Amino acid sequence: MYQNKAIQILRTLSSWEMKSLDKYLRSPFFNQRPAILKLWELIQPCHPDFSDPLLDRTALSRHLFDREQEDLQALRYLFSDLTKLCDGFLAYQTWQSKTTEVQLHLLQAYDQRGLSKYYDTYSKKVEHHLISPVPDSTETFTKRFLFREQQHLSDQNAQARGSAYPVETVIESLDQLYLAKKLRYSCEGINRANVFQEQSQMFLIQPLTVELASFPHLHSPLIDLYLLAFQTLAKDNHEPAYFQLKNGLTQAPKELNRAELRNLYSLALNYCIKRLNQGHEPFAREIFDLYKTLVRERIIYEQNALAVAHFKNIVTLGARLKEFEWTENFIETYQSDLAVEQASNAVAYNLANLLFAKGDFRRVLQLLRSVEFTDVFLQMDAKSILVKTYFELEDYDGLGYLLSSFKMILRRDKRLSSYQHRLYSNLIKFTRLLIRFQLDHTVTLAYIEDQLKKHPDIAGGSWIREKLASFAHPKKES
Repeated sequence: MYQNKAIQILRTLSSWEMKSLDKYLRSPFFNQRPAILKLWELIQPCHPDFSDPLLDRTALSRHLFDREQEDLQALRYLFSDLTKLCDGFLAYQTWQSKTTEVQLHLLQAYDQRGLSKYYDTYSKKVEHHLISPVPDSTETFTKRFLFREQQHLSDQNAQARGSAYPVETVIESLDQLYLAKKLRYSCEGINRANVFQEQSQMFLIQPLTVELASFPHLHSPLIDLYLLAFQTLAKDNHEPAYFQLKNGLTQAPKELNRAELRNLYSLALNYCIKRLNQGHEPFAREIFDLYKTLVRERIIYEQNALAVAHFKNIVTLGARLKEFEWTENFIETYQSDLAVEQASNAVAYNLANLLFAKGDFRRVLQLLRSVEFTDVFLQMDAKSILVKTYFELEDYDGLGYLLSSFKMILRRDKRLSSYQHRLYSNLIKFTRLLIRFQLDHTVTLAYIEDQLKKHPDIAGGSWIREKLASFAHPKKES
C-alpha cells in the first residue's frame, strides 16, 4: 500500500473531521486544482485504515492520469500538494478552535482598516470575556497580555481615539504571564532533575521568587501556588512549603482551571513520592490523601476516564496502608470509570494485589490463573505478585517453573525499557537467592543484603526487604 505523509495525517482524522476536510478541499478559496479533488475522491473511501489495494502506486497512477504506463513522479507531486492542503486544514482547525486568537486577529484587522467604531464595540466585548472572573491559568494570562498589547498598539495607531491605553497595564500583564510560566516550567525542570537525577539549571528564578514579595499586585492564586510548588521542590527544608501547597490546593480549586490544578497536584505527588523513596514512610499517607482528593473531585480524570496507572497506584497505597475496606470499596466503585478495553485486566490485577496484602494467597492464585493479561505492564506486575505468592505458600517447585518462564518472557518481550527489564530481572535474581537461603543455606543473609545494596532497583523491593528482615529477626512462637 502507498504510504506517505498525507495518508498518515488522514488516518488521525475522525469521520466528522473527514467531512470538514471534504468541504475544505472542495472550496475554491483553498483548492483550485481539480486533480487534487480527483485524488481525494479515490482515497477518501479508504478511511480510516487506508488498506485498500487501490492505494497501490501503479493503480492510483493509472486511475488518475488515464495512461497505460504509471507516472509515479506526477503522483508524488499530486500527493505533495494534497499534503500541503491537509497541513493547512489542520492549522485552520486549530486556529478556529482558539476563540481568543480569532478575536484578536479580528480586532487587528479592524484597527488596520481604520474601522474604529467597530473596533471599540468589539474590544469591549473581548475585554469583558477576558477580564471578568475566569479560572486562573497560564493560558488566561497569555490571552490577557495579548489583548492589552493589542489595545496599546491600537492607540499608537490611532491617537485621536482618546487617552492612550496605559502601557503600565501591558507591563503588568506581561509580568504576570512571565512569572506564571517561569514558575511552572521551573517546577517541571526541578521535578525532572529529581526523577532522572540530572543537574537542573534555573536561570533568574531564584532572584525572581525573592523579589516577588515586594510586588503584591503581581500575585494571583495560580502564581502563589506555583511559587509554593517551586519552594517545595527547590528548598532544603521542603515540608513547610509542601503543607502550605497542599492547603492552598484544597482551598482554591475554583480559582484554577482543571489542567493547572492537575499539574500542581502532580508536582505535590512527585515531591511526596521522592520523600517516600528516601525512607520517610509518613508520606505514603500523604500520597494516599492527595489521590483521594484527586479522585473525589475528578481532577485526575482525562477525557472522563480514570487512568489505569492511577487506579493501580491508589490500590497499591491502600494495601500498603492496610486500608483494606476502603480499597475494596474503591475498586468496586471506580472500576466503571476505567477505559472499557482495560477495565477487566486492571480490576483483576488490583484485586490480586489487595488479596496478597491481606494474606489471602490461595485466592490470589485462583484469580490470576483465570486471567489472560493483554497489557504488558500489568502482565509483568501480575507475574511479580505470583512470584511473591508462591514464595509465601512455600511452593518452591511451582516457583522454580514460574521464575524460568518469567525470565523467558523478559528475554522475548522488546516492549519493556532497559530500566523495567532490570526491575523484573532483579526480582527473579533475589527470589532465587531467598529460595537458596530457605532450602539449603548455600547463601547467607549478609550476602543477599550486600547484593541488594549493589542492585537496589527491584520490582517488589519492599517485599524482598521485609523477607530479609523477617529471616534476620524471626517472630517467636507463643
